[in-house]
Amino acid sequence: MYRIVFFASLFTLAGCSATELNSKGSTVRIIDNEILAAEIEESCQWLGEVNGSQGNVFTADLTSESNMMAGARNILRNQAAGIGANTVIIQRHQSVESEAFIGTGGHTFIGQAFICKR
Repeated sequence: MYRIVFFASLFTLAGCSATELNSKGSTVRIIDNEILAAEIEESCQWLGEVNGSQGNVFTADLTSESNMMAGARNILRNQAAGIGANTVIIQRHQSVESEAFIGTGGHTFIGQAFICKR
């Protein structure tokens, strides 16, 4: 019984913070400006689509809105770095309302990853 309570508590606390940004992900810049996005699409090499999501029905009410958003962006940047990108153009941001509780249940960012000469 104590193990169940321990792991349930650990799972709950893990949901309260944003996913960490790794060292490679910290070098990826995010662009959500249409003018800059057009320039990047012309002058950089496209590597693929990336996405990042944070939040779920179990942790949504235990995680702040800002932590869910930051975590989703961090996952996006980490994923982009993992395929060799240094720039991401955000195509879409979606927040999902929690059906079980009050407030936002999670955030998702979808973007296009590029390698650009800086």
